[in-house]
Amino acid sequence: MDAILSHPLSRKASSVKMRGLTKPIKKVFFKKFKKPARSVKGGSSKKIGIKVHAQVETYVKTGVLPSRPHSYTLSILKFLKQKHLRHKFSSEVPLLSLKGQFLTWSDLICENTETGALTVISLKTGYSAGMHRGQLNTNYLPEVKNSYASQHQVQLALEVACIEHDYHVKVKEAYILYAGFGPKKQLKVVPLAKWAKTEYMQKHLLACMSKSVNAGKKVTL
Repeated sequence: MDAILSHPLSRKASSVKMRGLTKPIKKVFFKKFKKPARSVKGGSSKKIGIKVHAQVETYVKTGVLPSRPHSYTLSILKFLKQKHLRHKFSSEVPLLSLKGQFLTWSDLICENTETGALTVISLKTGYSAGMHRGQLNTNYLPEVKNSYASQHQVQLALEVACIEHDYHVKVKEAYILYAGFGPKKQLKVVPLAKWAKTEYMQKHLLACMSKSVNAGKKVTL
């Protein structure tokens, strides 16, 4: 974890003006994306998502639960504890990729307290089974559905690729945690897909992202 936080790229990240990953990912890989019906819940879920992210971040920084933690927050923290990721982790970690030419903020980069291995976690709220609906019409990813679920996988894959190929730190595991998923509002744990974790795919995703940036605007150390 210290190798990431102390890396020159992390120090440079604070001075770089770049957008996050969400819009660039859609522009590069998912141009023809059409929002499926009932895949994401309404406006209140966005407020809940902001609240849950804030509560998790507060707990990460202080080790103290908020006075009225949301049930989604508790489900996320329970998962971290079960995976031995309760201690020694950071939230909203800035990641600057020169190979992919993007700046993003990882929700959680965790250290396993027993092995020291790194786990990257992306937090999502308000999704249902509809997030898997989509057509095979993505750019550069011919066998991947143009869906919310695929967008989330690409986002997580790029975070892992940045850590491994820009920071040269090995990531053991990566998960997307969907808090309040579906009608039962459960925590759905989705690991990084097999197609998204290969070294070939990591390099392919980084190259596609970099290719979308004009040469004169590319960031260097």
